Order: sequence, then C-alpha cells, then structure tokens
Amino acid sequence: MSVVYDGIHSITFIREDDSIVRNTWGDFHLVPAARPHIEPPPAQVKMLSLPRSNKILDLTNALTRDVIYDAREGDWEFYIDHDKWKDWTKSFDAYADYFDGSVFYLFLDDEPNYIYHGRVYVADYKPDASYSKIRIHYNLDPIVEEYEWKPYSYDPGADIKFFILSIGSDTYILEKKGEVVI
Repeated sequence: MSVVYDGIHSITFIREDDSIVRNTWGDFHLVPAARPHIEPPPAQVKMLSLPRSNKILDLTNALTRDVIYDAREGDWEFYIDHDKWKDWTKSFDAYADYFDGSVFYLFLDDEPNYIYHGRVYVADYKPDASYSKIRIHYNLDPIVEEYEWKPYSYDPGADIKFFILSIGSDTYILEKKGEVVI
C-alpha cells in the first residue's frame, strides 16, 4: 500500500530510562487511523447506598475535599507504511523493542506544550502484505504538565526549527512541528 502522509498528528515519545526520542511518523512510519488524542482521566467516584433508604451518599471528596483522578488510559491505532521499511515483516520488532511497557514522556504534535507521563506498550499487531495495523496502549498519569519550549538555533538569523525542552534534570533538543504559541 502506498501512503501519502506528511506526518501531521504524530506523537513524540521520550523513553524515561534511556532518553531515546522517537516519533510515530519520522522514526516508525506510522500513519494514525484517527487523529490521536489522550483520554481525560476518570474521577474516582465513591457512592454509598444506605440500607433501608432511598438515599445515596456521595463520598467522592468527603475526606480530601478534592476529587482524585485515575490514570488516563486508552489506545492509538496506526497503519504501517510498508514502503518506508526495507522489510516490513521486521517492523514489529522495532515497535515491540521500543514500546515494551517502559515509562515515557510523550506529547502530541497537535498539543506540544502538554507533556504526559506513563507506560506505553504494543497491545495488538495485525500484519498483512498490503498494509499492517498496530494498536499502542497507554496508561498515563492523570495530571498533565505544561512546558515551555525555548528556541534553539546555531545561526541567529536562521528560521528556528529546533527547540529545547527541559524535563526535570534532562534537556532535549527536538524538532518542532506545527503552530505553537510560545
């Protein structure tokens, strides 16, 4: 299957243990089946039914006065561009090696100022000679961090294509895509 795709709506991953940075399109040649998004975190709702009564007590924020949220969990489904792989049958090895259940920082290229953190792994792989599909599962922290990208260029007069992203004590120089307000 020949794919015409320019890489918009891709996802960039930074593996926490070894800081290897990969992009779904630029490195893995994955075309999203739908525009990638991250599910909102569900609230931990605690309801108590009172015996011999038609009343229900809502204990959701009774002790902490704040609502507590569970992890953001969901899947992304991608088509694999076989034309970009010399041997498309080897593509699964690359995905399984990188998305092995490790902890990642990640951001959607559509929302680059929001950095998510959590586990990511290959949930399903459907190989085919025409095109293959892969489903990647995520389980991310409920709280998302907002980061500011700082421009980075060797040449002060050049168009800025790279930006510095600092997460904790680590600093990454990444190519920036899309429209971003800095």
